[in-house]
Amino acid sequence: AAAAAAGAAPSSSSKGSAPGVGAGVTRGDAARNRPAATTGPAAAADAAAAVKSSGEEKLAAAWKDLRRELEVLQQVWASKALLEEKGAASSSQQTAKRRELQGAIQTALLSSEVDPLGAAR
Repeated sequence: AAAAAAGAAPSSSSKGSAPGVGAGVTRGDAARNRPAATTGPAAAADAAAAVKSSGEEKLAAAWKDLRRELEVLQQVWASKALLEEKGAASSSQQTAKRRELQGAIQTALLSSEVDPLGAAR
C-alpha cells in the first residue's frame, strides 16, 4: 500500500485495470462504454455531415452578406446618379463599369438561389 501511495506501478492484482481508469473498469469496458460515433465509418459520416452543414451555412451567410452589400451599393449609386443630374461630373466609363459590376452581382445572386456553390465559382 505504501508503494502504491508513493507512485509505484500497480501490482498484478489490479484485475486488468488500466492506469487512470476507474476501479473495476477494464480497457475493454471503457471502449465499449464510449459513444458509438467516436471512431470508424459512423464517426467519419458524422464528421462529413458536420463539415458539409458548416460549409452550407457559411456559404448561405456569404450570399446574404453580398445581397446586403449590393443594397448599400445601389443606394450609393442612386445618390451618385442624383448628383450627376444636378451637374456633378461623371465619366461614361465609370457609369459603364458600375452597370457591369451591378449586373454581375445581380446575376450571381440570382444563380445562388438555385445553385449556391456553382454561383460562387
